[in-house]
Amino acid sequence: SVANNTSNISTFEGQYALFTSSGTIFQSSNYVTSYAALTSSQSNMYLVSMSSNGRYILAAGSTTNGGATTLVYISDNYGNTFTATTLPTANWSTITMSPSGQHMIAGIGNVTTGGGNYYTSNSYGSSWITFSASQIWTGSAISVNGQTQVICNTNANSGTGSILISKSYGSTWTTSTAPTSLQWQKIALSASGQYITAVAASSGIYVSSSYGASWSQNNTATSAWSSVSLSSSGQYQIAS
Repeated sequence: SVANNTSNISTFEGQYALFTSSGTIFQSSNYVTSYAALTSSQSNMYLVSMSSNGRYILAAGSTTNGGATTLVYISDNYGNTFTATTLPTANWSTITMSPSGQHMIAGIGNVTTGGGNYYTSNSYGSSWITFSASQIWTGSAISVNGQTQVICNTNANSGTGSILISKSYGSTWTTSTAPTSLQWQKIALSASGQYITAVAASSGIYVSSSYGASWSQNNTATSAWSSVSLSSSGQYQIAS
C-alpha cells in the first residue's frame, strides 16, 4: 500500500516491513523472510508508520493497545536509533507518514479527556504544526507527494465523527462532506489522493473518487469495520 495507513503493521512493496506485538517493534529487512525486534526502540510502541525505503520510522503508544501514554519517536536510520520528537506525551491514536518520510500526521485519542489535538510535520518530524481540537483521532493517511492528507475522528459520547481533508501539505484543513453522524474508525487513500475510503463503527464503507469532494456509501453489510487499505491506484481495496 503506497498510502500508509496507521495500524500496528506498516509495509510497502519492498525490502522493509514492520509490525508491533506487545509494545515491541519487529522489523524485516529481507522482504519478510524473517523479523527481529528493534531493541533500539522504546517500550509500549503500538503504532508504527514507515517510509517506502524503510529509512524513516515513526512510532508511539496507543490508546487501544496497552493504553500507554508516550512520546512520539522517530528513526531516520532504518531503526538503528530512535529519538523523541517535540510532540507532547499523550495517548496517541493515529500516526502516519508519506512514502518519502517528509510529511507526517499524529493525532491524540485520549478517551478519558474526550480526545485532543492533532499535529502535522513537513520536515521529517523536526518541527510540527499544532491543530487544537477535542476529538478522538482514529485514522490518517497521506498521498505520495504529501499534498493531500486526511484524518478522521469519532466521539463515542455523541455517536458522531468527521473526516478532515488538507490539500495544502497539512498546513490547513477543512471538514469534508462525509456524514457527521458516524463514528469514523480508519481511512486510506490512493497514491494521488483522488480515491479515499473510510470505515465507520457499526456502519458501512464510504468512498470518494473526487479527492473528498463527494462521498457515497458502498453496498457492503453494516458491520464494526476497523481497518481499510487501498492499492496505489485505488482500484484494489480491502476492509475488515
